[in-house]
Amino acid sequence: MDIQIFNLLGECVLSVAQMFPSVDSGQTGMSDLLRVDVSGLPAGVYFVRAGDWVGRFLKI
Repeated sequence: MDIQIFNLLGECVLSVAQMFPSVDSGQTGMSDLLRVDVSGLPAGVYFVRAGDWVGRFLKI
């Protein structure tokens, strides 16, 4: 799954290809948390797209 971050102009400013291991139905210990380093981005409002999901965040 690719994680993409866009600025308010719709420009892709960061793209991360994340490989998720296949998980058997009985396995536990998987986390829904993924950290992406955005320290190189200037302050502002950004949109995140991961698959079909879209969210937004504010970096100050």
